[in-house]
Amino acid sequence: IFLFAISDPSSASKLPIPSVKSAGMGICEWLLTILSFLFIIMTFPISVWFCMKVVREYERAIVFRLGHLLPGRAKGPGLFFFLPCLDTYHKIDLRLKTLEIPFHQVVTKDMVTLEIDAVCYYRLENASLLLTTLTSISSAIQLLVQTTTNIHGISRSSSLWP
Repeated sequence: IFLFAISDPSSASKLPIPSVKSAGMGICEWLLTILSFLFIIMTFPISVWFCMKVVREYERAIVFRLGHLLPGRAKGPGLFFFLPCLDTYHKIDLRLKTLEIPFHQVVTKDMVTLEIDAVCYYRLENASLLLTTLTSISSAIQLLVQTTTNIHGISRSSSLWP
């Protein structure tokens, strides 16, 4: 059984994420944001239901404005505001997840073939980093666990059993 925590190392957290939007907004984005706010104000009683979203305790929402990741942390838990015409959001579940790794063969140093399977428990910590860098978390974890078990398979078979 393997336990992984997916997070960014402390040195990597100081590096800027390439898809994060710069601090300044362009003139086109200012214009679209103002028009979107005016539209929300004009249709206020109805539009407020489309602009407010709820994120549960175990979820985080990542907001993209015009395709760029908004600076700052992931939204949640609680209520957050977004512009439906300009923003899109993705909810990421931060609960502990399991992934079953199927049987695969490993050859040890003394040329013994073993069939190994594994169960991987993982928890996501940095939702925005996950969403901007990985396309499929389950396949990435599965490949990581398989390579880890292959590296452990290099040892002698006598060291595997007491």
